[in-house]
Amino acid sequence: MVNIALIDDEPAVLTNIKKYVVDEIMPKDEVEIFTYTCAEDFLLELDQEIEFDILISDIDMPNISGMELGRQIQEKGDRIYLVFLT
Repeated sequence: MVNIALIDDEPAVLTNIKKYVVDEIMPKDEVEIFTYTCAEDFLLELDQEIEFDILISDIDMPNISGMELGRQIQEKGDRIYLVFLT
């Protein structure tokens, strides 16, 4: 199972990204997609031992930017492929 996290503070953008990712992935039964509207919620899930393989994140978000989130993930030693959107 591949776990993909999508983070964007704009719900409409998040919905569009999720639709695009779902439409492009085959086979769909081997992927789980998690969506978050802020980095803080994602970090809480990460602390709960959910293992993510890919993170697609907006860069410009309030409180914790996508770049800061990437730094925090690296400092924790998590091995997640990071993809940033602007």
